[in-house]
Amino acid sequence: MWNSSPNLKEKMRTTVPLVIEGECPAVESGKGALLLLVQKLEIESLPDNIPEQIHISPSSLTDVNQELTVKDLVISNGVTILSNESLTIARVVPLAKKESEEQPQIHKQTNIDTNESSEEQKTTP
Repeated sequence: MWNSSPNLKEKMRTTVPLVIEGECPAVESGKGALLLLVQKLEIESLPDNIPEQIHISPSSLTDVNQELTVKDLVISNGVTILSNESLTIARVVPLAKKESEEQPQIHKQTNIDTNESSEEQKTTP
């Protein structure tokens, strides 16, 4: 008969979701937005040590382009992350500019192009 329960003395591999916990200073100060680039990580552990989630603290991210990698994570004893330690998990990116903040030259160029194409249509028989 087949036994479906895991061997509690044998390590197993599984994926665990990442959860952001705490505030990101770069976001709080309006410098950027925090992007979570990885949703889950593959780990290896004894069945009794498998965490339900891995918590990420972005509290060290104070400026744009700063990031958290796998090596920055604090993991429970007995749990090994199988992903490359240089894998970027989260990054602070600059906020997108609003249309009103863009340079007016861009709008003028667009208007000129639109007017020229309208004039060409008028002069063509």
